[in-house]
Amino acid sequence: MNTSGPDVGFAVPDVLSPDLSILNGNVLTVDRNFSRAKAVAVKAGRILAVGTNSDILQLKGRTTSVLDLMGNTMLPGIN
Repeated sequence: MNTSGPDVGFAVPDVLSPDLSILNGNVLTVDRNFSRAKAVAVKAGRILAVGTNSDILQLKGRTTSVLDLMGNTMLPGIN
């Protein structure tokens, strides 16, 4: 598990940036088309955004942790 992300600029203020960026995955969604994505942004335990690695990295702030799924599958769940 990699918790350090690439060194990118921080365009998003920390108050708005995700707590966690999950990258390089096979993310299964439960939208109308059961589409798949590569990455997810999480803030305060809730999904903030789903998209490509690039989409999610653009949201990264200085305090955002990064988890590399290394191609593994991520399924939706209920807490």
